[in-house]
Amino acid sequence: MSSAEEAIKIDLEKVSITIAASDPKNTYNKVITVPCEARLSKKRFTDGVLELNLKKYRS
Repeated sequence: MSSAEEAIKIDLEKVSITIAASDPKNTYNKVITVPCEARLSKKRFTDGVLELNLKKYRS
């Protein structure tokens, strides 16, 4: 795991995903709304690109 990947914090709450990252110069925060409740299935950080795979909760 790279230091850049370790600096990324992902919080998944019901229908929103919060992605936060910071370094000494910058801070990044993004909240994304998803259409249904989901759980994080897989996270991959390659060449500066964060990829999240979500699985929908079954009702």
